[in-house]
Amino acid sequence: SHLINILKRQKPPDHSRDVSYVPIVSCSIPSRPTQRAMGSALLRALEYPRSSTGSADEMFERVVLQVRAIKTEIIMIDNVHDIPERRSAEGIMHVGNWIRDLIDRTECLIVMLGTPAARQITNANAQLRRRVSKQMVIRYFDIQQQSTAKIFKRFLFELDKRLPLAQSSQLDEPKIMQRMYWATAGITDYILQLVGEA
Repeated sequence: SHLINILKRQKPPDHSRDVSYVPIVSCSIPSRPTQRAMGSALLRALEYPRSSTGSADEMFERVVLQVRAIKTEIIMIDNVHDIPERRSAEGIMHVGNWIRDLIDRTECLIVMLGTPAARQITNANAQLRRRVSKQMVIRYFDIQQQSTAKIFKRFLFELDKRLPLAQSSQLDEPKIMQRMYWATAGITDYILQLVGEA
């Protein structure tokens, strides 16, 4: 979610023209991920007025037309790991087919975000797996090895520089760094929440 927000800030929508330009659109997996629910969630993200009417096929066609109309370049689907938790093997295949068709018809970059469980979607669908050219893992910070501890130290240093304080909080000092790690398990969101609350 943090990555989505960063990218949206870098490429914000432009509503000053006759037709809006929305380069990046994001949606989250619905509570019951069916093809129709996926279409509805994406139509809402595209700010389409009739996001919950029609069949799954009609919604999909509206998604394709809207994406082309507003010149969307990237569609980000968050919490993909929820699909295997909420659907059977057949349901996973159906949603995978919907994502495959989205890739083919919109010609956008489709970014699926989630925990390692999200890989079940591509692993269960050979056609989708062929279209997913890159899988990347953003690991949590770690201090168990010297090389990974250096990365965490650098992150804390950069974070400290950006804090709206007159003086450094010295987050990258060894004792504070260790405490930050053990309090957050190296999870960026937890680190930011902790620092924000402090």
